[in-house]
Amino acid sequence: MTKLEIDKENKTINADLDLKGEKGGVRITLSNYRLIQEDGKNPVFEPGTIEVSREWIDALLKTLVKTNVIPERMEVKNQLHQTVVKSIL
Repeated sequence: MTKLEIDKENKTINADLDLKGEKGGVRITLSNYRLIQEDGKNPVFEPGTIEVSREWIDALLKTLVKTNVIPERMEVKNQLHQTVVKSIL
């Protein structure tokens, strides 16, 4: 990862990556993410819409989410992770 931008106001996350085998950088954008906190439960992160600048990676990612290989929601169980996620999102 060469760059990470988190816009709390607009609920977007951008990450620039240099991937082995790719000639140029790859950008991943998460739009409309949510961190859901219910009383007595661990927070749940929903990444919202995910887009990747490489068409083949974007298609693969969407397929993995659609087939539930990658979950649409992720529970943040670890206390340290919860603290970090809450402070940056």
